Amino acid sequence: MAIKDDQTIRDHWRCFLACGLIILSPFQYGIDFGLIGGLQAMPGFLKIYGHEAPGSVIGWNLSPVRQQLITSLMSLGAFMSSGTAGFVAIKLGRKTCLYLAIVGCFVSNIIMMTTTDINALYVGRLLNGLANGYFMVFSQLCLPHFELTYGMERGRVEEGRKALHWLRPDGAKVEVELEEIKDAIAREREMGSNVGVVDMFKNPIDRRRTFLSIFGVTTQAACGSMFIISYKAYFFTMARVPNPFAMSCVFSTVGLMALVANSLIIVRYGRRRVLLMSGLITCGILQLIIAIVYDQNPGTAQTGKVIIGLSTMYISSYNAMIAPYAWVSGGELPSQRLRSYTFGAASAVGFLAAWLIAFTAPYFINVESLNWGPRYGYIWFPSCIVTAIWVYFFLPEVKGRTLEEIDEMFEAKLGARKFRGYQCVRRVEVEKLDVKHEEL
Repeated sequence: MAIKDDQTIRDHWRCFLACGLIILSPFQYGIDFGLIGGLQAMPGFLKIYGHEAPGSVIGWNLSPVRQQLITSLMSLGAFMSSGTAGFVAIKLGRKTCLYLAIVGCFVSNIIMMTTTDINALYVGRLLNGLANGYFMVFSQLCLPHFELTYGMERGRVEEGRKALHWLRPDGAKVEVELEEIKDAIAREREMGSNVGVVDMFKNPIDRRRTFLSIFGVTTQAACGSMFIISYKAYFFTMARVPNPFAMSCVFSTVGLMALVANSLIIVRYGRRRVLLMSGLITCGILQLIIAIVYDQNPGTAQTGKVIIGLSTMYISSYNAMIAPYAWVSGGELPSQRLRSYTFGAASAVGFLAAWLIAFTAPYFINVESLNWGPRYGYIWFPSCIVTAIWVYFFLPEVKGRTLEEIDEMFEAKLGARKFRGYQCVRRVEVEKLDVKHEEL
């Protein structure tokens, strides 16, 4: 159902509440990266899992291998679980998978909080990643917008009707929307049944939607975010920033404020293409400036202040314009019958890219390896620009569209830049049906 221009969040408060509860699932993912990034600059943590390093700024350091594993095992676990999300969702259901993620999260955090053994810490990190993979995938797929269609597709029509009556404002045309969903399900069933992994690539339309979902999610890794988010405190320490742990907390707080600000504008102004391109270009330029500043004056107090300011601008741009829209694009673009498989695959590739960045970053930034420090930004500037070019030419704009309208536009084989102005035939029919109901 497309939201009418005169309707506000207050009119849709029940839907907003339901979505807000489910979308808390990825909170654990962000908290994990924030905490583990900060711990790597704390002497207390380094005394247990690191070693003395007189040449280091704080006198302690982690070996590159331990730094790699502590940070990247979470992404590896998320890659493993999200890659199997489609199969498990078909067998157990999406909500059950979220319950499993909650249990896994409890167990992993108990292990990590109670151990001083590096191997047990590795196990906790991997298990936490397995839980986070499900959190990230099923928080998108269990949103009422998707879960209603998923349940009705399995014959639970009456439950869907009751849910729609609860979710929508009083006086909403629930029966019209119900028929629209039924029609979309019938069309997708005509295209095939008993779908599997191969079906994501079998016909050109599904193949296009699969690749768009995969590349859409991967845009967040392509901007080098894992480098700054995962190693921010260590990165600040090596750049001789005063009180790096406190600065990393400020860094995370600013990032959270950017996310909150984005949530206030996403419905009305959240154009995926424009914001993703703007965010990628901004983040690329900021990474380049950080690298140049550090390259010219490494280790000075003035350079440290500049790096703090630019890094804060980076995380604000990333959280406001890249992270939300990368995941939203990955969840919106697959077809409903393949959504669990496609979004699971997209999440898996995204986590694989995040793991690759987190695993290789210590080779570049650690003082015991290449010791590039902030110079690592030289690599991410061209990556951001290339990704922004891809968004411009290939990513469709689906802001304000229903799942059924998105299906219609893909079936019409529109070019990416034609999606925004396209007038959907079925939307016109539904609007006419609305008028008839009002007349009756």
